[in-house]
Amino acid sequence: MPEPQISFAVPCEPVWDEYIRQLAITDRVLGYDPLTGEDGPSNIQWLQLGNRTLYLRKFLETGHSLEGHHALKDKDFKPGINIPEDRLALDHGTKDLYTAIGKVMLTAEELRTRADMMQDVSLSFSGAMIRLIPLSQEYSGNRSAYELFTDSVTSMHFMSTKLLGEIDGDESLDVESTAGLETGKSYVVCDEDGGRPEEVVIMSILTDRRIRCTERLHITRDSGFLAATNLLADPDSLTGAVANGDFTYISKELDVLADASSGRLIVCRYSGEITATAEYRLAGSSVWRTAEPLPGREYSDGTVDDNFALPQGTMTIRLRYTGGTYPFKVRYIVVRPVVAVTWIEDIRQPEIFSASRHDGNITIRGSKYGTLYGIPIAYMEATVSASVYMGDDDYSVTIPAEDMEDGSITFPLPPELADAPALYLRIRHADTEGSVSRWSDIYIHMDPTV
Repeated sequence: MPEPQISFAVPCEPVWDEYIRQLAITDRVLGYDPLTGEDGPSNIQWLQLGNRTLYLRKFLETGHSLEGHHALKDKDFKPGINIPEDRLALDHGTKDLYTAIGKVMLTAEELRTRADMMQDVSLSFSGAMIRLIPLSQEYSGNRSAYELFTDSVTSMHFMSTKLLGEIDGDESLDVESTAGLETGKSYVVCDEDGGRPEEVVIMSILTDRRIRCTERLHITRDSGFLAATNLLADPDSLTGAVANGDFTYISKELDVLADASSGRLIVCRYSGEITATAEYRLAGSSVWRTAEPLPGREYSDGTVDDNFALPQGTMTIRLRYTGGTYPFKVRYIVVRPVVAVTWIEDIRQPEIFSASRHDGNITIRGSKYGTLYGIPIAYMEATVSASVYMGDDDYSVTIPAEDMEDGSITFPLPPELADAPALYLRIRHADTEGSVSRWSDIYIHMDPTV
């Protein structure tokens, strides 16, 4: 069977022609209710953008069972299907997650193979599973932003290369291999047990086993690691890590926020007193800037989320944790882009295709009604003006749904507009639950007979 092509590009615009049937899932991050401060279902309409479910459906239908058949049917997307929260924690075991979602998905090994083939981000199998739940809605009064899980930072390999020794009187270090190291990037030199971190910047790569740093080491070491962090991989967790002392974490250069409005860095760790600092360095800059700390969250399982605000741009992230009680566990480190949306309603913005006048009436032919959640249309509103500067004082009519015909409406014009050579028109739709679309773009209707 040919390997299906999988795209992880989440659509920003819903497919309006087929309203979205929700798949109910719960997750303590995606299901967070900002109004009550409590965890809850992430599929409540006002908590999500909606096309998360469509994306999940399309992703699963792209994959095939071993027999070559599509995995999910329409009945699998009806409301009321709930998966226990503990099955969807970001760091939960993938076997349990796979079991909870059911045997309608791709086999675990098949998905693991496809994740390994992806080139756009360093993903573990857990990272690929995170992509199955990629979208949560965050409201700022009028549905102005959403967040995407697009990069599980701790999916990266923790240790880069072994340190073999220092060169006397020089800033050079001998390492097991320089493969994967980059000039100008920051790294952490640490002991083999993860302790005693020291940050260095590679000035040049001299040979396949020797590098030169911008300054000499301050801590003498006969051996150790040159790595992204002095955290050690947690053998009991797919994305977790263990610190034996104060630790530093330096990410790879991330482009996940390059096209975002802003971003958020989330560090899920075991609770306890500790001092946390997050910094970022934009691409092309040598300056580390402090990330603004945001309110954290505590969970009943004894873990805490440390949150930091990040700007738009391609950047490297540096975390410093000091003064804790060790050993100390970090469950995951995640970057969440916040992307501003250009539409704020559950109803598709209509479009005017044409208009005509006859016997003092005007007929406007517009696009069909489109709804995100399948709620019926209540009416169409139209505004007519003799000026391009349209406002609330212009002539307006409301046409109930039963008087509309396939997106078209006809209504009489007042005398002052019936004789105007040019009319400026706009329309909008409303559903039976009170949601209203944006106004259409202004359509200019010219009547040469006037």
